[in-house]
Amino acid sequence: MNAEELVNFIIILINIIIVNLILNCIFYLYKLKFNKLSTITKNKSLNVNLLQRVRMLMIELKNIKTIKDNKNIKLILILIVSIILSITVFSISYYILKIKSTSVILSIFFSIIPYLLTKYLIYLKRNNILRKFPIYIINLKNFTEVNNNIVTAIKNVDADESFKLYIDIFNISVEKGISVYDSFERLKNNINIKKIGEFISVLQFCYIYGGDYNRVLDKYSKILIHTINHKETERQQIFSSKAAILLLTAINIYIFYIFIFNNIDYYNIFTKTSVGVILLNINLISYILIFFILIKINKMEE
Repeated sequence: MNAEELVNFIIILINIIIVNLILNCIFYLYKLKFNKLSTITKNKSLNVNLLQRVRMLMIELKNIKTIKDNKNIKLILILIVSIILSITVFSISYYILKIKSTSVILSIFFSIIPYLLTKYLIYLKRNNILRKFPIYIINLKNFTEVNNNIVTAIKNVDADESFKLYIDIFNISVEKGISVYDSFERLKNNINIKKIGEFISVLQFCYIYGGDYNRVLDKYSKILIHTINHKETERQQIFSSKAAILLLTAINIYIFYIFIFNNIDYYNIFTKTSVGVILLNINLISYILIFFILIKINKMEE
């Protein structure tokens, strides 16, 4: 290994270490935030006097603002990770291929991966809430059969962990004197799922003008269950299409790159001639387009 190769290797190693440090920092911040929130939620079940109760509520309301402020932190962290990942991929690909244009294409593509990954995790979280929310509505319906008071029902019925924090914030807002309508509006914005938002809007209407919550809850639980079952059927149909695309793409990548890297003559053609580099980049861009087609297919499931 000559001096230039050693320097390149050290640069790549440093980039990998930095990426790992950033990812560990993200994990630590997430863990710290959720540990604080879970600790506060657990403390609500303790027997405390009125002064301690008020203090606890003030702390939780402060954490509502903290959650919103952390969105800015997430964006900054995503930007940092994207930049470092882009530099790392460029360094590694240029070290292997010695082609600037291909390395730039790869680095640009990988720079958006953290953002896309974040979006996908949000999608999984929302999908999890949507699947479990009908059970919560059914439990609310059972409660309102005895007491037609939606605020009391929300306060007493246990929520699933996937959206318990949002329900806790609603209960705290009402206890602190914020109007029920505004508390519902905050709940709707926090959950940020269209179907659940429509349901909350109906609850707001019923609260203002009066209505039979039991019938409303019964209707919407059936609507959500039907929607989820319909989406599940569509998801199974779409999955077969995605699987076929992925299989064909994987076979193509395997044949193309094994073909190149196992034959020195073809390797030189694709990496050291203008036509070869253009063909290599076209092939690479086609894989990136396939990736975005798969993302588009995923959006059809939402």
